[in-house]
Amino acid sequence: MKRLLFFAFGSLLGAGIDFFLGYFFLTKGIEGAAAIGLSMCLSAVVVYFYHEFFTYNSASSKIDKVRLTAFLFSTLLIYLSRVAVFYSLLFVGFVEVIALALALVSSLFINYLISTKLIFKR
Repeated sequence: MKRLLFFAFGSLLGAGIDFFLGYFFLTKGIEGAAAIGLSMCLSAVVVYFYHEFFTYNSASSKIDKVRLTAFLFSTLLIYLSRVAVFYSLLFVGFVEVIALALALVSSLFINYLISTKLIFKR
């Protein structure tokens, strides 16, 4: 349960960075996929370190190139799913800010499974 709470906080941290930076970029005229991608680049690095040293902390916690690479690769997959959800919601008439928020929420469970079962499995 403790790990789930730490993961939830890390996800909230990452989602906050993703949402506020993504929305900022959208308001500056940056196209949706680029806005989502730019915000995810920053949040992915922050969240990797948070998960490595807090959520999944163990005696073997260290900056691990393989784990970091796997985390960034999973971020790319999550990015693709978020962009697909974002544009699907825009297509059916949602406004950008709501589409962005729903796209972020749509990937949280997938992100948790990938992180827990594959990347930070110890």
